[in-house]
Amino acid sequence: MEIKKLNEYLSVAGQLLPADVASIAEQGYKTLICNRPDGESRDQPEFESIRQNAEKAGLSVIFMPVLSSGPSEQNISEFSEALDTASSPVLAYCRTGTRCTILWALTQGVKGMPVEEIVSTAANAGYDVTKVAAYISHSRGS
Repeated sequence: MEIKKLNEYLSVAGQLLPADVASIAEQGYKTLICNRPDGESRDQPEFESIRQNAEKAGLSVIFMPVLSSGPSEQNISEFSEALDTASSPVLAYCRTGTRCTILWALTQGVKGMPVEEIVSTAANAGYDVTKVAAYISHSRGS
């Protein structure tokens, strides 16, 4: 499990295993957000097994699946609301962490964060969101 920090409130990771959850709680995370739909691959654990372990470890859990083809406006709005209301720090995960990072980038774009800052923050965590940045710039009329 490789956790990549985007900011003091949110980190992202690839697919978690039920056995990872206790370590996540020990690292101080308060909330898990799963952005990966169940059944995306045969070797993927079901969210329910993650949820059970997370609750045993005292973590809040949110199941917010996003298709790999990209987030909807509703996904972006729900993710933004979850980040605003969840106990932090939050660890969001999907297959590789990219979906979570894209959701974060889009929520920050809506909130007015400078596009250059969004791109550099994601890049520092190992994610390329330049296509998303172009979308954000276009939607802002820049």
